[in-house]
Amino acid sequence: MMIKGNRLRIFGLDLSYYLENISNFILDKKFFFAIFFAAVLGRILQSSKSNIFSAWIMFLTGTFFHEMAHFLVGLVTFSMPYKFSIIPKKSEDGNGYILGHVKFLNSNWYNIAITSLAPVLLMPLAYFVYDYYFFYFEFNLLNFIIWIFLIVSLLFSSIPSSVDIKNIFSGNFIANIFGFALNVTIILFMFFIGEFYGYI
Repeated sequence: MMIKGNRLRIFGLDLSYYLENISNFILDKKFFFAIFFAAVLGRILQSSKSNIFSAWIMFLTGTFFHEMAHFLVGLVTFSMPYKFSIIPKKSEDGNGYILGHVKFLNSNWYNIAITSLAPVLLMPLAYFVYDYYFFYFEFNLLNFIIWIFLIVSLLFSSIPSSVDIKNIFSGNFIANIFGFALNVTIILFMFFIGEFYGYI
């Protein structure tokens, strides 16, 4: 094997030529290969759950965004987050792993539902990555794969966990839902005020 100029050659064959053609073919058929790579990545993510180390590696990006969504919404809604972790540990029932968690000092009816559902906000973030990623990065095979990885990770992580859903039903469910509706109303009101005055 030798590198001549910027060309990679093995036994006289110009591998750079073939690699460029393969790369161009994938990028030309990007919609098909986006689905293909997403399916492969989804399968890898699913399979990695059987081992705590592989699960941590494969889910690290998504876990960070998932828990950060809880943390930031918790700050805004006065839930007083005091612990943030993306270190995996065995679940109490021994049937899986908890890849991360955030603990709060002040979970109440007016903030527990919206804090629990905070990862849903990753869906518009995934759409932003989908729509604007290549405004900032060159369109090549490596960035294409990173683009797919980020979108799949964000969408996987935008789904509230079973613990998140359980938290919504904890305590007074009706009060929790009322608190959620109240927070959404406040957010929409602030959005429309900001739009009216030209801040958004």
